[in-house]
Amino acid sequence: MVGRRQLFYAALAAGAIQLIGFGTNYVLALATGDKGSPTLLMVAGVVSVIGGSLTLLLQSVMSPQPAAPPSSPAVQPARPSRGGGGRLSLIVALILMIVLCGVGGTAATSFATAVIDKLNAFPDPRATPTDDKKDPFKPVLAHEASARSGGLTVKVTQAEANSKDMRLTVTAINSSKETISLPLFKNCQLSVPGAATLEADPNSQWAITVPANGDITGVIVFHGKYQPGNGRLTFANIFRMGGGSITVEIPFATS
Repeated sequence: MVGRRQLFYAALAAGAIQLIGFGTNYVLALATGDKGSPTLLMVAGVVSVIGGSLTLLLQSVMSPQPAAPPSSPAVQPARPSRGGGGRLSLIVALILMIVLCGVGGTAATSFATAVIDKLNAFPDPRATPTDDKKDPFKPVLAHEASARSGGLTVKVTQAEANSKDMRLTVTAINSSKETISLPLFKNCQLSVPGAATLEADPNSQWAITVPANGDITGVIVFHGKYQPGNGRLTFANIFRMGGGSITVEIPFATS
C-alpha cells in the first residue's frame, strides 16, 4: 500500500517538475516570442517523472538484499519479503505521479498560460502611441533629412502627427570604432514652428546605445501639437570621446 507520505511526495515531485517546465517554457517564450504548447510541456513533465521513477525502481531492484541470518532449528513462521512490497510501492507511486502530471499538471499549465495571456493584454506603457480612429496619425514629413557630427549620422526618415502627439522614425549610424550613447531624457528635443520646444518621451522605442560601426533605428515620441514649417531635432549631448551635439533640420509638410 502507498501511504500518505508517498502520495505527498508523488504530488510534490509532479508539481515541481511541471513548475520547472512551465518556467523554462515561459523564459523561452520571452526570448523567442513563441508561447509554446501546454501539451508538449505536459509530455515533457511526464517523461521526466517516468525517467526519475524508473531510475529509483532499477536501483531498488538491482541493489543486493541483506543476507538472512542463520535460522534456528525451531520452526518459525515465514515472514513476507519486504523487497517485493517496496518495488510495488514504487510502481504505484510511478502511476500516481503520471496521473498527477497528466491531469493536475495540464490544469496548472493551462491556468498559468491563461493568466499570462491576460497580463499580456494590458497596454505596454513603453509602446509607441497607436492610431486612434478619431484622431489618426498622418505623415507630415516633406522628405528625409539627416545631419552628421564626426562619425555619427542621424537621419529622420518618417514623421507623423495627430492633434496631440508627434512621432519621428530616427536612424543613428555610427561609423567610428567607439560606442556612442544618445539618451532621450532631458537630452533630445524637437523644435516646432510656432510652439514651445518639445521634450522627447523617455519611454519611446529607442535603444540609446549605438554600437561601434553599427546603427539603431527607433521611434521617438513627442507630446505636443504639430505645426507646418521647418523643425529641428536636437541631441544636446553626444556621449562619446570628445562629446558634442547634433541637430537635424526637419522639413515638415506645409499642407
